[in-house]
Amino acid sequence: MVIKRAVPVVGLVLMTLAGSGCDWINGLPPDQSYREKIVLNGTLIAGTLIDSSALTATIRLHRSADITEPYNDLSVTLDGATVTLTEGDSSYALLAYREAPGLWYHPTLLIQAGLTYSILVTTERHDPVTATTTVPSALAITDIMVDGEVRDSIGTIVYKPANGDSVTLFRPTQFTFRIVPDEAVNPPAMARLVLTARNAEEPTMITDDDELRAFFIKWQGIPADSVAQRIRRGRAVSLNSINYGEEFIVGWSLLRFYGQQNLSIFAMDQAYLDYHKGNIEGLPSDPNYLPDSNVIGGYGLFSSANLGTGPSRSSMDWRLLRPGSGEGGSP
Repeated sequence: MVIKRAVPVVGLVLMTLAGSGCDWINGLPPDQSYREKIVLNGTLIAGTLIDSSALTATIRLHRSADITEPYNDLSVTLDGATVTLTEGDSSYALLAYREAPGLWYHPTLLIQAGLTYSILVTTERHDPVTATTTVPSALAITDIMVDGEVRDSIGTIVYKPANGDSVTLFRPTQFTFRIVPDEAVNPPAMARLVLTARNAEEPTMITDDDELRAFFIKWQGIPADSVAQRIRRGRAVSLNSINYGEEFIVGWSLLRFYGQQNLSIFAMDQAYLDYHKGNIEGLPSDPNYLPDSNVIGGYGLFSSANLGTGPSRSSMDWRLLRPGSGEGGSP
């Protein structure tokens, strides 16, 4: 009953706003009017420098934009900022990339697992921004299973196309695995799985699946003739999970290109989990959901991750072959 009665009210509000344009923004009380703030998006990754790569620690800074302001990355660049990272009694001044506005780096600071880092961003125009993160321990990939065979690595597999009545979101299954914490006493708050196609281009695009199922499930409504968009959107697929020890199924719907692949398991900190509580397994179910950010004084998220090293095997390269390619799958 509440929903049915609320619908006309929402409709009336929307019609009122549409009729008045943006004049209502200027008429808001002072405590509700727009106020420009610093936007911080940073991830510290154990064992890496603060740089600009997807696999290294990255700090991005911008300013927020008014709803009436034309927006692009360059227009919201944060000028004249002082950025300081601290760990214990040590303090590090970050530097801005000249060729990449908005990105900050440090040439020698190597992020370490188990340590707590705080960041402070100040400018003459904005409220200062602070945030803190503790770098988690790593996760490991275990119990890899391909065609009923246990493997030490994913290796090379032959793709099983999605055709026939038995197709589901995860079947045909391509391989399965489990993830477990390296340190059982203090496990990471959550895992972020990233499947990346290293040869994402039109000649390697998977076209062997049922066309209609692939359109809705694999490409999520991107038309077959929108090749550039399919390449851009399908190059990497990410999933969030807090279910350590459970079997993960990599089905046909997660793989979109043949050739060289990578599977990386990022162990994420508590700040990342808190931010994504409403969409761990998909879009938020609550339309009014607001992320729980650890950034004080501004917007964004400052988190940390661990990809592990050596025997933890939290990042693996592997290869996906076309069906009928004549090459057998091998570890």
